[in-house]
Amino acid sequence: IESDIKPTGINISNIILDSNRVVMSASNDTINIRTAFSNDSDIRNRILLSTKTNVRRDSLLNIKILDICLNPSKKVVNNQLWTLSKSKVTVNGKNIDIEGFRLENNNQHIAVDGSISPLEKSSLDLQVNNLDISAFNSFMKNPMDFAGIFSGSATLVDLYNNPQIVMNLKGERAAVAKSKIGTLIVSSTWDNTNKKFDLLVYNDLDGKRSMEVAGTYTPKGKYLDVEGNFSNLNPGYASPFFTGIVSNLTGGINGRMYCKGPIDKLVLSSDNAYVKDLSFTVDFTKVRYTVNGKTKLHDKGLTLADAVISDQYGATGHVTGGLTYEHFRNLGFNALINFNNMEVIDLTENDNSTFYGKAFGSGLFSLNGDLRKITMDISASSNRNTEIHIPLASTSEAVNSNLLSFVQNSTFTADKITIRKEAEKKKAPSTEMNVQLKINITPEAAMY
Repeated sequence: IESDIKPTGINISNIILDSNRVVMSASNDTINIRTAFSNDSDIRNRILLSTKTNVRRDSLLNIKILDICLNPSKKVVNNQLWTLSKSKVTVNGKNIDIEGFRLENNNQHIAVDGSISPLEKSSLDLQVNNLDISAFNSFMKNPMDFAGIFSGSATLVDLYNNPQIVMNLKGERAAVAKSKIGTLIVSSTWDNTNKKFDLLVYNDLDGKRSMEVAGTYTPKGKYLDVEGNFSNLNPGYASPFFTGIVSNLTGGINGRMYCKGPIDKLVLSSDNAYVKDLSFTVDFTKVRYTVNGKTKLHDKGLTLADAVISDQYGATGHVTGGLTYEHFRNLGFNALINFNNMEVIDLTENDNSTFYGKAFGSGLFSLNGDLRKITMDISASSNRNTEIHIPLASTSEAVNSNLLSFVQNSTFTADKITIRKEAEKKKAPSTEMNVQLKINITPEAAMY
């Protein structure tokens, strides 16, 4: 029996393979399979795999035995050449033996050896050495920009009788979203009595431990129960979730936090949690702020309890509300800032050719909605040192498009400018940003 299949447009995670072929042949008790998958993009991926399977029968036990031989082959993953050594997998009823599996690229390798069987003390070993995890970013729909070189092992002993599973992993120069984690240690041990995994994760960043997470995971029910201690944990790890809204997150998250429940219905809580010098830049206005104050995690979100917000000049305001979510999904905002004489605009002509300059004011700033549709509303009266430039050509175009509107105030000798920026599509295709900036221009301000 022979077959030759040429599938097109195979999508593996975030990678499209557009040139593919699978050739199979079977004769007597032997099955041969040759596969080739590749793409033609700038980032090359090419997978070649050849196997030979012999089917035989154990005459004493009257069961089929599969001897699967993986022939040596080469693979290109994200422009990196990997080599698969010759290896063998034998399937004999409940017995699975793996011999000589090794996938390597320079000093990186993944190796599997051993067996799973009802025999006492049978063991299977997985070894990882110098694995660069940045290669996995290409497979993610929304890359988190993971980085780090990881080495470690996992051992599975006596699976059918008294299972023992131990995993230890160490990552050097680990980072998320270009924010350093340092050395990251991940370990897990199977608790056969309680049928759960004991988990421990911690880091060492320049001699300091900014996070330590410990707890358990129960496969039955997919139940997670962990608690974490955080000391100046970098909020920049979460920056990919806020692309197009705020950027350059720095500072520290502190306190004890808890996470428990089924994976799809996680509940978060906290004790003595607070943020210290949590700084960020609002992408639309280019103003940088710093927040200090107590926070509270609960099942509906993260709340700031009258935290203090300041700008680069030391002016302050107060923040209430914060992040919203449902079981840590559908992330959104419900925040209100009451500010006094704070910087609200810091735009150059390159940032926004329609209007630019610096603006200082007193008023309210709100941010609402989930990440699919965010509404930013700033309503303020200008203070001294405000200088806004609106080029005449841009003014005409902006007024005609309803981006700008001017309203003469008959009670006060001031003008009100409303700037709208609606439904801007961000990099994530399902995200919209609606912005409304209302400034009551007082005589202290300059507009030209």
